[in-house]
Amino acid sequence: MPRAAREWRRSLPPEHIAFSSGPVDSSAEQHDIPPVRAVAQQMESLGAREHVTFGGERLGKATEWRHDMFEAHPETGPLRRLLGRRSNELRRAADRTRSRWLVVLGFSPFIAVLCAIAVGTAVWDTEVRAARAEALHLHQVSATTVEEADRALPARVNNAQMATARAAWQYPAARRHTDTVLVPAGTAVGGTVTVWVDDAGRKAPAPRPDGELASTAVAAGAAAFGVLVLSAGGVVWLRLRRVEARSLAGWDREWDLVEPRWSGRLRREPGAQDD
Repeated sequence: MPRAAREWRRSLPPEHIAFSSGPVDSSAEQHDIPPVRAVAQQMESLGAREHVTFGGERLGKATEWRHDMFEAHPETGPLRRLLGRRSNELRRAADRTRSRWLVVLGFSPFIAVLCAIAVGTAVWDTEVRAARAEALHLHQVSATTVEEADRALPARVNNAQMATARAAWQYPAARRHTDTVLVPAGTAVGGTVTVWVDDAGRKAPAPRPDGELASTAVAAGAAAFGVLVLSAGGVVWLRLRRVEARSLAGWDREWDLVEPRWSGRLRREPGAQDD
């Protein structure tokens, strides 16, 4: 129970009457309106001996109020309601602020998708340019195995069992190179395999396929989407907590001003002494 409610309960006299604000019409004057379930439970816990429901109507603006509350505004209603721009005297500044931040949270995934597409596209372009630049310095040469292939490896290339073996090649033409390369399992000495080398003739990895480049771009876009959505959610959560704290503090300040007069209990000024 909030502090203001606890203080109000302690300030109540032994016997008291509970009242509720009823519908904005004359039905409360025509017959008694019983309390709703939550109010009835509070009456029982407080020991209230009677309950009264008051009704009424806003003078001069009752029709407009009912129109605003219950009739549709297809041209501006939903969006203005979400943004807290519709005229409603019952909405506080904190309510409008909450609405705006919730709208920000709702639109954040769409903005994150656009940003993720932009990031993924940028990464794709960068990776493609880098792969093309690397491919300019890669060359395929024929190598000859100088040793028998070792035991087959668990990995497969194009559904073929692979192994490793020492092989020799010449690139440039006057320079001989020897290194361990992947060969099909069972390759004998003197077998011919294809090897990727760089400009100096050293063994090099094959050019990256487009599938690998696409995976990198998709991963970057997905990471950007996740970071943006989580960041937006965190910012909105912090802002809503701050709005709630300010709202509760405002309620406490207003209750401190209203409670002495409403309950009939006059508070003593600090330092006041009895005569």
